[in-house]
Amino acid sequence: MTRRHHTVLATVLVVMCAYLVRLSMPEMQPHEEAFHAVRGKAAVVFGAWADQAPQALGGLYSASAPPLTSWLVAAGITIAGPSDTAVRLPFVLVSALGLFLFFLVAERLVSFRGAIAAVLALGTGLPWAVLARSALPDIVAITMCLLALYATLRYRADDSPWPLGLYAVALAGVLLSQPAAVVVCVLFIVPHIVDHLRTPSRLLWPLASVVAGTLLAMPWYGSMVGLYGDQFWLSFMLPFGSSFGGLNSKGLGLFAPLWSVLTAHPLTIVAIVGVPFLLVKRSMLPAVSHRPAVIVLLWFAVVLVGASVLSFEPFRLALHILPPATLVAVWLVEHMRSHCERRVHSITYALIVASSVLIAASPAWLHAFSVAIGGTDVAALCAAAALVIVAAAAPQRWVDAMAIRGGNAVVAIAIAVGTVRVGTTIMSGWTGAQAGGREVAAKLIDIDVRQFAVLFHRQSAADAFAGQLAWYMGGRMTGWMPGYGYKPVALPADASSVEVDALAYGRRLPYVVYVHQGTEATVSDSVASTLSAGYDVVLTTPHSTVFRRR
Repeated sequence: MTRRHHTVLATVLVVMCAYLVRLSMPEMQPHEEAFHAVRGKAAVVFGAWADQAPQALGGLYSASAPPLTSWLVAAGITIAGPSDTAVRLPFVLVSALGLFLFFLVAERLVSFRGAIAAVLALGTGLPWAVLARSALPDIVAITMCLLALYATLRYRADDSPWPLGLYAVALAGVLLSQPAAVVVCVLFIVPHIVDHLRTPSRLLWPLASVVAGTLLAMPWYGSMVGLYGDQFWLSFMLPFGSSFGGLNSKGLGLFAPLWSVLTAHPLTIVAIVGVPFLLVKRSMLPAVSHRPAVIVLLWFAVVLVGASVLSFEPFRLALHILPPATLVAVWLVEHMRSHCERRVHSITYALIVASSVLIAASPAWLHAFSVAIGGTDVAALCAAAALVIVAAAAPQRWVDAMAIRGGNAVVAIAIAVGTVRVGTTIMSGWTGAQAGGREVAAKLIDIDVRQFAVLFHRQSAADAFAGQLAWYMGGRMTGWMPGYGYKPVALPADASSVEVDALAYGRRLPYVVYVHQGTEATVSDSVASTLSAGYDVVLTTPHSTVFRRR
């Protein structure tokens, strides 16, 4: 390992240490994060490493998801006990590995300084920083994709088959974490298969790596099919509902992931604007022989198109677009120095600074203008527009000075803005996160409530399992402790007092937990008012209320 690699490791360690701060905040999120937390704990408590369906929330509903995420949770719990920090710690470590692999890929694309800038930009990108601190499969799948890309680039450079063993491991990791990302892994190996079509003896190695990676993942799938047959596949295909906080993308439709990437980090605007510019100025397109640049551009295009058609939370989709977008952005900043006139440089730098201003100062920009536009937003938009106009119309001497001296400065500004935003998010908590489950569980456990109702406004099938509360109740809602249980009660989005009376099993149970995150205040107040006729409020949290029968 070279001295430069030591510098990179130090950079990655600094980022990882920042991620460790307040790791248990926010609380364990309902749905997928809590599902994996409960599964991981079940693997440790019951030794159910292959199949956690009997102990998981909703049975196969959550236990049919690939197990690598839950295994990482189980490893954390085994080392440090069942806590939020222990559950999330393995994913911070995986994200650190991902950042180092990202550098190994970036240094084949740009200069050492550019590769360091790319690592810092990815580490201070909001989707990466938030989801690296969450027990979710996304960061695992992306790290495996980076391992796959690095392995294929090493295979081409070394002309040796050994890196394809790493590729097989990476492919198996993707299949056991987030199988949809296998498209990206296959994209990385296809060029090598095409290269060897005329030499069957060499074609064997890339094909064998694909087969080996698939076979490594098959034992778990085979065991689940053997146990549950078609029921496993039916559950496996069910999309997970998620209330995990993301940017408000209401009304954006297909452009929601694109907007999430645009606001993820100030540098990503270069990729979003620059790739269409490449199609106009084709002399800037990389030569076919520059395999890293070609593959990264294809990666960016494939995940961007795929994200626009997938029905999934835009913030998490943005995480999958962010690594190739960051690589493309840094490559374009360096590449244009030898292919574009200096005015293009100054306009590009102005776009980066304008994006930094908007991300730092405009809530409307971050939330896709779905919030009221205030004076700060107007000022930020005007400042951003002025920067770009000045760069486009400035005298040539200004343009020359900016092109010569401005590159490093504007990249530093972008990384600084990303760093401040990530630090603020870590210290204050992610605004979209559900809170209150820990406090509610502590109250119910303290008074030893054995049976209670959970009222919620149904947005997905996962709501019925009250994942956040189930995690903090320590087995009392999962059937692990005899005599303890709960009744889920689904209310329509605009529940009336009549519907609450008709559906609230709490009339027969001494306690009711009403979860109202994301519900309009008029509706939640109406439900609370109806319940108050026969119940007293015991505890109120930001997203739930506990009632006790009189």
